[in-house]
Amino acid sequence: MSPLKFVNGLGPPDAKIAIFGEAPGAEEERYGKPFVGKAGKLLTNILNELGLPRATVYIDNVVQIHPP
Repeated sequence: MSPLKFVNGLGPPDAKIAIFGEAPGAEEERYGKPFVGKAGKLLTNILNELGLPRATVYIDNVVQIHPP
């Protein structure tokens, strides 16, 4: 079993929009970034449709560790 890995939020700390998920999934834990799996692709597409570059939004999870 691998050690638990924290997945910290990404984005500018002064962003006007913040998006929070429940907890990181296996992909997020592997890369150490929030919303990089299927949900991340969907989120990026939604943000693009809204004209919001992902880099301008703060993205994080309520829980920082992938649940066992």
